[in-house]
Amino acid sequence: MCRMQHDPTILRRIEAGLRTTACFGRVVTHVPGFLVAVAPGGAAGLAVAVPDGVEPRDLGAALADVEAVFGRYGIEPALEYVEERHPTLAPSAHARGWRTGMTAPVMAWSHSGPTAPDDDRASAVLFPDSDDVALLEAYLRGQSRAYGGDGGDALAWMPVLRAGLAAGTVVVAALPVDARIVAGASVQIGAGVGELAGVWTLPEARRRGHADTVCAAALRRVFTPDLPLCWLSAAPAATGLYQRLGFRRVGTQRNLTGPLPERSAPGPQSGPPALS
Repeated sequence: MCRMQHDPTILRRIEAGLRTTACFGRVVTHVPGFLVAVAPGGAAGLAVAVPDGVEPRDLGAALADVEAVFGRYGIEPALEYVEERHPTLAPSAHARGWRTGMTAPVMAWSHSGPTAPDDDRASAVLFPDSDDVALLEAYLRGQSRAYGGDGGDALAWMPVLRAGLAAGTVVVAALPVDARIVAGASVQIGAGVGELAGVWTLPEARRRGHADTVCAAALRRVFTPDLPLCWLSAAPAATGLYQRLGFRRVGTQRNLTGPLPERSAPGPQSGPPALS
């Protein structure tokens, strides 16, 4: 068994990172047990609740408060968390009519562990900054296509992405082939850990090792002894890729979606949320 598997310290650090990155650039409402983060404008795909690190006394009431916050914006509640940290959360949510949208392995990689494999194509990987708007647009449209979209709604992420790049909390890696971006990945940094997220390859460019190249380049670019821990939630078909990079399973992420209530919500808190 891998030494990191189900390590409570690793999972606590991962959840702290999840909290921090979920709240960046969003309007945050704090209810007992949870932070609800909604992007300006209230776009449904850019809103999520995450545990705040303190278990609420009444989980059912806390979930009702989460539902109310989303109801204020008129969008369906969404909740993401590390299941091993909150084993009673899913049963309580299911009892209120929430449903599981996804479960996925949580995998972790340490700078002090296996090294991301060297790739002679890595020098081609681009790392845009917040002012590289054309490159970021190509990246987002390609990501949308890779995930089955048509690219039309891809730019909704642009304000949050550019803000993260400007603040140094997001790093984007994009691989061009023949002057076209064919693969990409991002790293979201918070609470001293990084999340490798949004890994994609265009359908017509798959099975050529592009995802390995762009992920390895991102790991080498971002992670150092001062920022040693990277994590991700892996689609089952992609676990082989991440194992080749040195990731090992440490837990499970569960995403829940809830009913849309008809009630008022607590107002957004002022200032940044307290993170633990």
